[in-house]
Amino acid sequence: MRRPPKLPPDAKTQALREAGALHPHPEAVRDDAFVSHPFFDPRDRVQVKYEMVRRHQVDGRPVTEVAARFGVSRQTFYQTAAAFEAHGISGLVPKRPGPKGAHKCTEAVVDYVERWRAGEDVRPDEPLTAAVARRFGVSIHARSLDRAVARRKKKTAPADDPMTASSLDVEQVRRQYEVARQDAATDVAFSRRGYGVALLMSRGMPAWLKAVATLCLPPVEPPAAESGDLDLAPPVRSEMARVLASLVLGRIAEGISP
Repeated sequence: MRRPPKLPPDAKTQALREAGALHPHPEAVRDDAFVSHPFFDPRDRVQVKYEMVRRHQVDGRPVTEVAARFGVSRQTFYQTAAAFEAHGISGLVPKRPGPKGAHKCTEAVVDYVERWRAGEDVRPDEPLTAAVARRFGVSIHARSLDRAVARRKKKTAPADDPMTASSLDVEQVRRQYEVARQDAATDVAFSRRGYGVALLMSRGMPAWLKAVATLCLPPVEPPAAESGDLDLAPPVRSEMARVLASLVLGRIAEGISP
């Protein structure tokens, strides 16, 4: 008997997988919210982690109970809570695994490679790989050394990812998620307050977080109004910014470039 063809994954599953945030065991999440409302998706590992920490910190549920309902150990709960405390919601996004076999390229080795390329400890007719083997007693391919140096430069370069940039207001992002959560929990129309609920539900929390983080830039002091300029009161400016952000997030959710 022929097996039925595999159905292609839906867009949200694919987006979560690409972000490294697809929960490997969504069936283990037995928290009431994830069972009763479509806003809470057990496939979204980032949302699951945030709601798990929230259940203890905000709702006051014991750690043992929370860990059991979310299908994790107490140690995993505390590690997740520490990541959230240090970096906010962006700290809950899984990190991509590093390349295998890089354990030989220690910081000391990379330091030596950079000094060697600057002209230190260079012996005539001795290539870099031989110099590393002489100094550290390990054999490392030249391309591996090049990649190790490139990784170091990438780590020290300014962050372009809005989720890791120092300008990200993590508390503002948390508040925006809480607004979306409240609207969903009270069955208010998702478009009422416009914090990207459609994007969150259709693409997952990592996509929502990146979009919202891009919009959550540090406030810029507006220039003094000149004669003839339209001087809007702060509440009006805030409301206009909220509406514009809502429009951008809505277009992202629909797959339209803003």
